[in-house]
Amino acid sequence: MLDARRVPYAVVEDVPTNWHDYDRISAGAFEPVPIGLILHVAGPTDEGIRIIEVWDGKGARERFRAERLARVLAALGATTAGQPRFRDFEAIHLVLGAARPIDGAVESRRIPSATGAPVRSCKPAPDRRGDTRR
Repeated sequence: MLDARRVPYAVVEDVPTNWHDYDRISAGAFEPVPIGLILHVAGPTDEGIRIIEVWDGKGARERFRAERLARVLAALGATTAGQPRFRDFEAIHLVLGAARPIDGAVESRRIPSATGAPVRSCKPAPDRRGDTRR
């Protein structure tokens, strides 16, 4: 539940990297789900990876970046080909729909969050082109 005294903080970030490196970083950075994270969406683009996040406040994201993401990046020796493009804003209007699996597009699984709240994490489903067992 969102704290009525805080305005959610949203971020759109374009990172010049590949999916393999993103996947290695996200495995260490988002499991368990960071405190304060409401939504994290990522996908490949022509320039790299686009990440969209909504946090319960700017401080939650700053703590995540300083305490967890920085540690994961350092441990993996991760670098990018250039500087990420970053845009942020206060999410004055936020609508959250009921979580449900997307047929054929993702494989969903429940993972524990740091607060114990139920969270659904989605990873790309295996490529099944040509698989007639669907």
